[in-house]
Amino acid sequence: MIVFTTYHDYRLGQKLVQDGYQVIQINNSLPREQIKTNDSPAVEVITDGTDVTIFGVSEIIAGNNLRGNVRGAVQVFPIRDKAENQAITALHAEIKQRVLAMGAPGLYTVRLAIADTALQLATIEPMSIATMALISKASGSSVTRLLLHVKLGEALTKVMYDYPDVNRLKPVYVQANTFPYNHLQIYDEVEATGEPGHATGTVIAHGDTLKAALTALNQGNEDTDF
Repeated sequence: MIVFTTYHDYRLGQKLVQDGYQVIQINNSLPREQIKTNDSPAVEVITDGTDVTIFGVSEIIAGNNLRGNVRGAVQVFPIRDKAENQAITALHAEIKQRVLAMGAPGLYTVRLAIADTALQLATIEPMSIATMALISKASGSSVTRLLLHVKLGEALTKVMYDYPDVNRLKPVYVQANTFPYNHLQIYDEVEATGEPGHATGTVIAHGDTLKAALTALNQGNEDTDF
């Protein structure tokens, strides 16, 4: 039997190995290129260690750019800005090279920065679970399944055969953190608890346009707040 664990479950993994199980650790603690960057587009990719496939482009929009009481930020996927996607296509070879240099199959987020009005690679880091959920929802295909297959040593040509081209799909998906403050009748969480509150989950909405998706997100969060 093969058991997958996250890097948080290191001791559990050791115990399972001692009990005779084959353990594959999904390690998110890989080295990161520490280059400070503001919110900007990110390329979401998967690699089998030999080849790299791009899922699409995501972007984080600061909450204060959307409405006054938004906490945190909203992630958008996929971004279909023509000029932006053309610039990212031009960076494809460099993206592939840098992702393969990470040295491990998996899912990665390649963050970009704008320098002199041009996009350039800023940081590469393991894809977050929230982003995995967002891409899975947008594509209708389990990104977690793809991750497990490449971790087992399978080639992208074998695991991506039924994955759709998200840029051909019409809906735009947005994701935001949710907080329990309205339900708890806490209107100033810093004053009430002495420290900033933390998200208790995420909510995903979609629409034919970014505006429609954000409208759906707002309507879905009237009772939960975000």
